[in-house]
Amino acid sequence: METVEIRKIEILSSKKLIIQPQPDLKNFFPYIYRAGAEVEWNATLECFSSPVPREWSYFDWFRHIVGIVLDELEIKLIITERTEWINMENSLRLEIMTHVEAVNDQSVTKEFEKTIWEFIRKDLPGAEFEQWVYSHPELESYWGNNTYLEVISSGFVQEKHLFEIRTLLHEWLEANTSQDCDCMKWENSQVLDHLDLPDFLYVKDYLAAKFKNLKKRNNWSELFVCLICHQKWFVAIGEEWYDHKALRLSEQQAEKIINDDQWPTDFDDLNPCQENDYPPMNKDQKTYKSTLQRLRVPLGFLTAILFLIFSQPSWQTILIGAPIAFCGVAIRAWASGHLRKNAELAVSGPYGYTRNPLYFGSLILAFGIVICGGSWWLGILLLGFFFAVYLPVMQAEAAHMHVLFPADFPDYEQNVPLLFPRFTAWKKDGMRFDQSLYLKYREYRAMIGVAIVIGVLVIKVLWF
Repeated sequence: METVEIRKIEILSSKKLIIQPQPDLKNFFPYIYRAGAEVEWNATLECFSSPVPREWSYFDWFRHIVGIVLDELEIKLIITERTEWINMENSLRLEIMTHVEAVNDQSVTKEFEKTIWEFIRKDLPGAEFEQWVYSHPELESYWGNNTYLEVISSGFVQEKHLFEIRTLLHEWLEANTSQDCDCMKWENSQVLDHLDLPDFLYVKDYLAAKFKNLKKRNNWSELFVCLICHQKWFVAIGEEWYDHKALRLSEQQAEKIINDDQWPTDFDDLNPCQENDYPPMNKDQKTYKSTLQRLRVPLGFLTAILFLIFSQPSWQTILIGAPIAFCGVAIRAWASGHLRKNAELAVSGPYGYTRNPLYFGSLILAFGIVICGGSWWLGILLLGFFFAVYLPVMQAEAAHMHVLFPADFPDYEQNVPLLFPRFTAWKKDGMRFDQSLYLKYREYRAMIGVAIVIGVLVIKVLWF
């Protein structure tokens, strides 16, 4: 994001507000008119110009212009000591400066981030978040005009709309802010093994690097504090999956643990490891299913490399296998447009036929690639890898669905098979394919990946 100083802010005799930036990037500014919502670039004066105010005040137009430039050009206009104020009443100048200081104040922006994350993880109800948004007009400059308008026009009532706002703001925060730690993003009750921890193979290593142990209850549950934000967490490990479950604590709850040894009862039904069992928090052992969840990506890359090196494709195998592989890609694409991860139980589209259409699509994709490769022993290796890795992963994810959707998932699980689809849809659902979800999950990468693999196989046919 570029920052450009504002040279001059003026109200002209025509009663229009103009904002004149320094000329460094002026060649970009004329394009603002196309999406500017009545904001235009005056080439003669080299400035942004508002219309004559009607319902909106000059302050509203200042915020609007700055927000539009941020949205459309990714340029942040900033006021400095050198900025000239011409024909501006002191009250208007004070209002603008107060607004700018609030947006630029790090403590204020951190408070904004904190409140938005509370809404994203559902700690803050939609109605309360709506009131908060309307009570902070400076959010328009903070988010940019487009994001601000999307948020305030959502309705804040239907769960579908709330999900869309949470997704929008989550993506905005990830793209525009730098988080010092992960605590703010986590749900109040978070399974740490389901998080993406790129620098750590084991959760215990992540806890050791990012947190400090304050008190140990037994071999399977402890009190931790984040070394950066000082948020307290009660972390316990279940025996069945060796999942690390973390519970967000208030300062009062943490003090009761430290001073009075009063621990929350939330994890008492985890079937924890017994005192005489081997304590997973202090050892390297992991269950088969938990380890596979962590290693499936590197194992997949290794298997793919072996496949490409030792495959023996021909034109006939490629012509037969490629269409099958792209059918698998299509199934995955269809499934991604019906999936709202961890927010709604997906039962529409392909989810009415199989509980795991993404994995079923991957299986069809893999089967097509195996045929393209023309080697039966590599086919056994690839399909064996799929079932050895993904069946346990699907079972682990089913256990997670029981936690997320305890009322709806059991009936769905009973009527829809785990992997291989039934002949008719379980329920007729009006939910349509959502292209924005397909793009959000970047499912187009599967098509690119398959095209690259087939391209390599074609090269092997031509030159090897």
